[in-house]
Amino acid sequence: MEVVTRLLSGGKRRRLKCQRSAELFQDQEKAPAIGGAVDLQELHSSFILTPDVLLFEPSDEELFEGSGSTRKRIIFLNTPLLESETKSLVSLHQELFARTGVSDFPEYVKVHALRILQFKKWNAAAAADLIRKCLADRVQKLPIAEADILEDIRSGFMYWHGRDKQCRPCLVIRLENMGDMKNDQEKAVRLVIFVLEYAIRFAMIPGRVENWVVIIDLKNASKLISMMQLYSLACTAKAIATTLEAVYCGRMVWVKLLNMPSDRMASIVNACIPSEKKQKVVVLKDKDIETQLAACFEPHQLEQRYGGTAPDLEPQETYPYKFFPDCVGPSSSSSSSLSTQTSPSVGIKDLHTHCERWFHEGFLWDESSPEVRDAWRQEVTSQSLTRASSGALKPKLQVIPCTDMLHWLRLVDRDEYERLTAEPVAVLGGAREAGEKVSVLGGAREAGEKVRESVDQLEPVCSTIVKPPLLVEPEPCKPDYAHNQDVDLPYVKERQESMGTNETMGVETKVKEPRMEDAEFVESGNGGGGIWSFVSKSFLCCKGSDKIATEIK
Repeated sequence: MEVVTRLLSGGKRRRLKCQRSAELFQDQEKAPAIGGAVDLQELHSSFILTPDVLLFEPSDEELFEGSGSTRKRIIFLNTPLLESETKSLVSLHQELFARTGVSDFPEYVKVHALRILQFKKWNAAAAADLIRKCLADRVQKLPIAEADILEDIRSGFMYWHGRDKQCRPCLVIRLENMGDMKNDQEKAVRLVIFVLEYAIRFAMIPGRVENWVVIIDLKNASKLISMMQLYSLACTAKAIATTLEAVYCGRMVWVKLLNMPSDRMASIVNACIPSEKKQKVVVLKDKDIETQLAACFEPHQLEQRYGGTAPDLEPQETYPYKFFPDCVGPSSSSSSSLSTQTSPSVGIKDLHTHCERWFHEGFLWDESSPEVRDAWRQEVTSQSLTRASSGALKPKLQVIPCTDMLHWLRLVDRDEYERLTAEPVAVLGGAREAGEKVSVLGGAREAGEKVRESVDQLEPVCSTIVKPPLLVEPEPCKPDYAHNQDVDLPYVKERQESMGTNETMGVETKVKEPRMEDAEFVESGNGGGGIWSFVSKSFLCCKGSDKIATEIK
């Protein structure tokens, strides 16, 4: 049994015992919404998840695509919904109740319901039909074990390679490597399902990165196809297209067709593209491939055959799938700030090892009824939310947005977070003799990470939290610090002078970043605690209060 530890609202921890992914599909009606690719033996790319991806903040324009009547949502989870969308969800609940006597969405589509509604143009009856189709065309075909289709995975026909500048994984389809799958529709669809399930389970971040882009390479395709095989190929291609856009609807942002060999092949490809999706498809001429793709990708994210700098892969080299750091550029804020946002022990490799299935699943913020709303609100505080999503929950819920890697690590892997921040940041008052520690979010152990959390929000991240009589900071001219009138100001001045400064309260001090090796604990001498001093500032412990300063700069 796989044990998943989650942080839930109120700072409480709950240990959820979860079956192995393969076992979760034994009851099809309760099958999970993601996680159908199971029993993986090959190691993931060390860069399948990077800080760029984990902390990506989509703009308002990136939550939707198009404008006016063609405007469609592309980010559905861990984000507030429009009033019209909520009304459509109400209609879908009612439609399901009329058909089955149960209004709740089945687990296997719970987070996909709004995608399905939008794909069916907000028609609740049609959406309900597609839900049943997802049961037949997805759930009943799952789980798919890696070993069962490893030969097809390594055929080089369909594989993930890199991400575009919006952190979306790129699906490469090379028709020349289709092999006998061109005549075996079931085998081809099985591969498609495995590949897409893999990305949704391991490469997506709800509320941040929920889509993929597609490159279809038709080079040498015409040489492999005879006139006798055209009908069979067309049927297989149609089945693949249906799986891509119906069963996994709302995921594909664009398709770029490369190396179109002939008008005959063009007609086959065109027939496989639904009319409403044709605006997403662009046929690139040979002379335009490099410039067009360069606008979408950093060079190292693309193979050389597509104008990039990554080596061209042989079919057998395409799996495990290849991912790379710095998909939004080498000077991106996420990656460049990593060294100051987290301990060097975290690094930027193998971050996926901290993530369980629930992290990649997310929540649909369905407010169609109080019961439905309360269900996700009870757990949404465990999610890695963007600034916009966090702000949308106020004032009813106070959730700190995840904007740095230490905060992210606290959410997804508390044990590892506590290990990295086990070194004490402050020893408080009388607890000093007992050796009790307070591990402050962000640590300040190596990086001087900033904390802006209330006591209730701070408690869940503490190994052992001891509320001291008082923990406050001297207030400088910048209005960012906690302040309490009971602070012994002469004592503050004395300590500042002992640190080599003569500035008093209210005067800005120019100092370097705090380091634990520069800190020392000094008792006040009156039984009221003491001071934990850094080069850059002081944190005081005094008698007479049970509050903890909530901002550490």
